[in-house]
Amino acid sequence: MKKRTDAELFRELRIISLIFGMAMIVVAVVTIFMESLGDYWYRLVLITMGFLLISYSSQKWLQEHPKVRVVIMWILVALMLLGVLAFLCS
Repeated sequence: MKKRTDAELFRELRIISLIFGMAMIVVAVVTIFMESLGDYWYRLVLITMGFLLISYSSQKWLQEHPKVRVVIMWILVALMLLGVLAFLCS
């Protein structure tokens, strides 16, 4: 068995994290349509964990594409402000 380099191992880890993150988001979306599978907080945790794993697996790609990273950060800032506004208005 060939010994793998650190770069190969980290690439495999990123792929596995991406797969797990996508699976978590798919399960969270499915539970929206099938209420008996979970409640609101369960779905929220699954979606959050899924996005965290996907962001971890995309970290190297985002470092190589700084314009995309800036766009994503502005979208996240806008969503945060929208969430604060919705909280204050309710």
